[in-house]
Amino acid sequence: MSRSLRKSVRRLKRIEPIFALSPQAKGRVERLFNTLQDRLVQELRLAGISTPEPATVFLNGSFKDDFNARFAKPVKQTQAAWRPVPKAIDVDRICSFRYEATVGNDNAVRLGGIILDIPAGPRHRGYAKARVEVRQLIDGRWRVYYKNQLLLETTPPVVQAPLRTLRRRYRGVKTGEKRRMAKLTKETTSVFRV
Repeated sequence: MSRSLRKSVRRLKRIEPIFALSPQAKGRVERLFNTLQDRLVQELRLAGISTPEPATVFLNGSFKDDFNARFAKPVKQTQAAWRPVPKAIDVDRICSFRYEATVGNDNAVRLGGIILDIPAGPRHRGYAKARVEVRQLIDGRWRVYYKNQLLLETTPPVVQAPLRTLRRRYRGVKTGEKRRMAKLTKETTSVFRV
């Protein structure tokens, strides 16, 4: 999950992150690891175990039961800590690929070889030259938004293609600049060829 996606989910769910940067939080983790590391090595040595397979059996068996009996503490709060997702939040929109695109004069968005025809808006309004947000959902559907208003939603494809991000074109790059960039990439790839 990308950093921006986590950030948008936290913002929509009104979740304030609490980072484990305090000495108390660090000490708790270090104490746990220190306990496991010191005790585990000695227990494995006393049991005469030196290979991974018997060590796994030992860990999931008697060592785990003994460790939990010594160090486990009862839970302070038994209620669930998660909150249900509010109905106003569109989880599909949050967990999707996001692209910016410009609507063409034919009221269609072209993105990575895909053409999305946008239906006419209120009073037969067209969206030519408008910047829109295009989303590819996890199930393969496409959505087009203009100023947070849903303009188009496609049906899921019959044959599910693997999800991947689409390549973005460089916007605002002049033709001479494109040629120079292409020449530069050719030169660098020929330098690194083996």
